[in-house]
Amino acid sequence: MLQIRTKSKGLQPFGLWDHQRILAASVMKAYAERKWLVHIKPRQEGSSTFFTGIAFQHAAFRTGCQVAIIGHKKKTAISL
Repeated sequence: MLQIRTKSKGLQPFGLWDHQRILAASVMKAYAERKWLVHIKPRQEGSSTFFTGIAFQHAAFRTGCQVAIIGHKKKTAISL
């Protein structure tokens, strides 16, 4: 199981919150329809963690897949 490093509890299993489940359904629909998905988000929603997990899954389990993490600050992108 994928684990994430939380700000307060260290390594924890990656479990989806309700709003992340809605986002996951949208991602799967867009992927199935071969469409782009744009997500405009508020701060502290957990979507950066969610999309980093998706990127990791693609890179780890698909041959030849490349991913990139883009942040508004270099420090943010590195930490993700």
